[in-house]
Amino acid sequence: MSQNKYKQWCKSKVDAWVSTLTGSGTSADKTASFQAYAYVLSSTSAKNLYRASGTAKVIVDLPTEEACRAGYEIQIPSDPKLAASLQSRMETLKAPEALQEALRLARMTGGSIIYMATDDSDPSKPLMPKSKIKALKVFGAGDATATNEYTASIDSPNFGLPAIYSIDAVLPGVSLDINRIHYTRCLRMSAPVVDFNDRIRRQGFGPSVLEGTKDSIQAQETACQSAGTLMVDVSVGTLSIPGLKAAMASATENNIDGLNLITSRLQMMDKTRSVHHSLVLDAGDGINPGETFTRVATPLTGIPEILDRLAQKTSQDSRIPLSILQGTGATGLLNNGSASEKAFQAYVQTIQVQYLRPCIERLVAVLTGIQEPDAYTITFRPLAVPSAKEQAETNNIQAQADCNYVLNGVLTANEVRASRFSDRASLTTTVEDVELPEVTEETESQVA
Repeated sequence: MSQNKYKQWCKSKVDAWVSTLTGSGTSADKTASFQAYAYVLSSTSAKNLYRASGTAKVIVDLPTEEACRAGYEIQIPSDPKLAASLQSRMETLKAPEALQEALRLARMTGGSIIYMATDDSDPSKPLMPKSKIKALKVFGAGDATATNEYTASIDSPNFGLPAIYSIDAVLPGVSLDINRIHYTRCLRMSAPVVDFNDRIRRQGFGPSVLEGTKDSIQAQETACQSAGTLMVDVSVGTLSIPGLKAAMASATENNIDGLNLITSRLQMMDKTRSVHHSLVLDAGDGINPGETFTRVATPLTGIPEILDRLAQKTSQDSRIPLSILQGTGATGLLNNGSASEKAFQAYVQTIQVQYLRPCIERLVAVLTGIQEPDAYTITFRPLAVPSAKEQAETNNIQAQADCNYVLNGVLTANEVRASRFSDRASLTTTVEDVELPEVTEETESQVA
């Protein structure tokens, strides 16, 4: 072996040994191994996957619909009329619909913005405090991208985020091209990123939820399609015709009578089977054997288990319990009834806090001018509504607790009545502001 070839052989070694028989330890080694690599799923690829895969649609749409289904309430203790007017104004602007569409696009493409179209003439300037919002327009990553301008001031709440957005969307007959939109005019939704460089690489947004589930979705969809193909050929009919091999061997371009007879025979058998649902076979003449027709079943052993395992991997990657993702009762990730529902509700509540709440707070600040979040509260309505029986059982338990509190002097009947049966009824008890007696050594001895 020459020195150059020896060096090349040494470079090809990636393990402690090289097998010349199997190729193990060289580039020819086909042993499966996990390779950690970073790739960015573009917005176009994410949209194509969403359109093509039903599983991808469920992963994107189901948490979105659940997070927005029950809605939210805005309460301003110091001005209830303002809260009601604000809620009505947001409904007029179709804010709930815009928030749901923005969340869907953020999960699908990695990010989205809700552009607050105002009566200002220059969208590249910061939003003025008293600007009137005319409409809310939603754009996902790909249509809305960040320019090369990012907020560098570490004191700014927008630090590390795009300072200017660019919108490039094509509508029927119209090319919408807004090159510069100041970030104060946008309600932003985006998935978390690893670092600033990752955000820049993704044009100002984060990863799509389909990026981490792409491989498992494709594996599951491919397996389901393959299983469907197998069902078409779940059993194959086989026909034994004596003399078939000899007739085929003797056939030439000038003498194909034998093959023609065989072809005619097969056509006749198909016709009789379709009409009579039976086959007419030659039983033989006692010397030559007759025809035989049998069915050979395709073995399907292990296929259901494989499909279940692939579905479980998709469930794990998407953080949606298998029973909810697939709509079945098969065993899987947290799939034991109430535990699955609680896990999914916790996931949806995380989405509400991470994506929806900041946008609602920003929209409230723009519409009312209230900059202090402590001046109002945003409450998402419960995701699960108890049945009449469950509600009755809860009321009974609470009534027993209230009775014990009243009998022992902890609460008054008026406090219980106001907390349970007023316009803002709640299981949380509001205590009247009363001055408690001072505890002295004499009172302590009386209690003892």
